[in-house]
Amino acid sequence: MVSNHNPVPVAIYHHVFNGVRPYDRSYPRLCGYGALTADKQQTYKLEVIALSDGYKDYDEVMVKIVPGKIESIFHNPANDMVIVGCVFNNVSDAYLTISNVIGIIHDNYDLDLIAGSQTIIFDIPHYQTGTYVVTLYCDGVAVDSKTFVKQ
Repeated sequence: MVSNHNPVPVAIYHHVFNGVRPYDRSYPRLCGYGALTADKQQTYKLEVIALSDGYKDYDEVMVKIVPGKIESIFHNPANDMVIVGCVFNNVSDAYLTISNVIGIIHDNYDLDLIAGSQTIIFDIPHYQTGTYVVTLYCDGVAVDSKTFVKQ
């Protein structure tokens, strides 16, 4: 999955021709790298050219744009606060929740959609010791979650 904010490295492979058919993907060999930046979900046609003999092969790959992602949770395990970094793409509503492992929500925070990325500090000294789940919702759908431990 891809965020439209950052290019994604793409590995380009070709096949070893030691008696293996060119379309047999069980023997790939790395021959280079590229980058892909996408702003919408679509299928791309890839042309792969073997360096050894110039043989061309084609494949298709579906690139999906993720609506949002939790990039980091800092202070894990945590005592007094948790810092959550997240990004989101082309959404009309985004928010974070912190719940315990049973699903009881302890905190929520509406995100500023103009920024595209945001860092939120949650004060947690009043939380009981245990494991908690931070969930990112974009347009009402849970799109990512990560856990942290409160000591």
